[in-house]
Amino acid sequence: MNSGFEAGLANWYANSGAMSILMDTTQYHSGAQSVLATGRTSTWNGPEQNMFGRMSAGKTYLVSCWAKLKGAASSDNLKLTLRIDDDVGGRKWRGVTRTINNQGWTLVQGEIAVSVTGTLTDISLYAEGPAIGVEYYVDDVSVTEVVPTAEPTEAVSE
Repeated sequence: MNSGFEAGLANWYANSGAMSILMDTTQYHSGAQSVLATGRTSTWNGPEQNMFGRMSAGKTYLVSCWAKLKGAASSDNLKLTLRIDDDVGGRKWRGVTRTINNQGWTLVQGEIAVSVTGTLTDISLYAEGPAIGVEYYVDDVSVTEVVPTAEPTEAVSE
């Protein structure tokens, strides 16, 4: 929801009280704004959205975003992470990582399976990864269920 941040920070929050996420109208992949992660004190700090009720256990999703570093850091890793909680297996993290830079927008994308041991109790998506203090922009976040394709059937000849 609000994947391009055109509705401000609706549905998004900073996943640590020590950092901030701010709207930025000077840098964006599409639309007229993006979100800037700033004041980060841990590598896992970043913009987050709760996905409980919109993602399901046992399914695989293609997650993606466009990201760009701000400032002097020429390149660093950005990871899109699913934090998955279930009532038997506890908490686990699954993610996809890509190197991003401060020169242009980079697509960070990959498939993540939502595997649980018991019942899914919570799931959130967030962007993390650059070094502590490194600021970065995120835009055009997407989560799409990967629908398995049916195996082709062979024609039977008699």
